[in-house]
Amino acid sequence: MGVRFLFVVGSPRSGTTLAGSLAASASSIYNAGEYHAFYITRSVIPAIMRRIPSPLRVRYVQEVIEHARHFATKCASEAGARTFCDASPWNLLVANSLRVSPPDSVFLLCARHPAGVIQSLAQSYASGYHWAGRSLEERARLYARFYESASVLPEHRTAVFDYDAFCLDPEEELTKLTKTLGRLLDEDPGAFDWHVSATSHAPNKNSRDPIGRVDNSGKLEFFPRPPYDASAWTQQMDVVVNGIVAKGLAAIRRLRPTVLATSDLRSR
Repeated sequence: MGVRFLFVVGSPRSGTTLAGSLAASASSIYNAGEYHAFYITRSVIPAIMRRIPSPLRVRYVQEVIEHARHFATKCASEAGARTFCDASPWNLLVANSLRVSPPDSVFLLCARHPAGVIQSLAQSYASGYHWAGRSLEERARLYARFYESASVLPEHRTAVFDYDAFCLDPEEELTKLTKTLGRLLDEDPGAFDWHVSATSHAPNKNSRDPIGRVDNSGKLEFFPRPPYDASAWTQQMDVVVNGIVAKGLAAIRRLRPTVLATSDLRSR
């Protein structure tokens, strides 16, 4: 049996790094982090090559795409792994291609309430990541762009990680996630190490501390918290954002109808 591929996808700032680290904590899964080569070869390089009037252009792009897959397979095989895990959120934008090749790819979609993503994107923008969007509307459009792409994910090969539910009840959400991943990847749910959730995976210093802690005896403790700052999220912001992200939310809920249901904190 060849190497299988697990793509951990979602919008930026939706928990993809955390979910990828958890998924790749099983010994038979190769942790490639944010490999990016699948997205680059299927989106960035073709866009650049379209400007080049060469008869070799199409062939070149196809061979680069194949190289990204072969290199990933080689890395996983050399490590004795059965699955290659790529946690690049940008892969969601090329999911229509990835759902077909590599064959039988498994997807882990990280879903987070727009408020949490947008608030986190604001921190990213302040840290110099200008792709995160200057305004509320730009950040909402980024959210919509990613999650509308989730409409093509195959239901029978996709797990959904509800980041908001994880914040409010970490143990319950991790239990659901590892059970589903175990079924999709033919793994024992106990093979996934929950301890990785006690490590901060945030890329900038303004992000919050981890939701868990490992004590001196090695026991993992969780500290549930609100998934976003409800005091900084107004009804008017909801109106503006919901008009932009509705299709993206529908695409998420097609895969897991109950997702994000616990994240409206204003009524709490």
